[in-house]
Amino acid sequence: MTIPLTRLDQRLESLFGSLEALYARERAADADSATVELINAHRQLASAETSCTFYRVRLNSLTSGQWRVNDALLEELDRVLAFLEEAAEERDEFEAAFAQRVAALEAASPEMGLAETRKAALAAAVPRNVPYVTGLVAAAPAASATTRVSARR
Repeated sequence: MTIPLTRLDQRLESLFGSLEALYARERAADADSATVELINAHRQLASAETSCTFYRVRLNSLTSGQWRVNDALLEELDRVLAFLEEAAEERDEFEAAFAQRVAALEAASPEMGLAETRKAALAAAVPRNVPYVTGLVAAAPAASATTRVSARR
């Protein structure tokens, strides 16, 4: 069981069995370009989700009450909120494009066998207006100091 990186992971796992199975196809010698594009699109969406989470946590930290309310704090809140808004817009674009791809995969699945579904799904039409970034891997969030302390108890 993997930790979901995006809201669409469960739907993707229902098509491929698991994200690990899908990612294993990328490492296979016979990986086709549709598989690689699907995986890169998932990585990009996961990276965008990670950015949203980072700025949301940063915003929570700034509003936790540990900082004195002054002009510097208000400026930082404005800056982080602008970054969060930008990250959320980017994530929404990637998610919409990826959702279209997953919907195409799901539409193909009831009419075919599993092997045929996967092959057809990977060949499904993909919106080309969203650039795909290669080499992005969503990192697991680092454990906070409180998590490390409570783990020792």
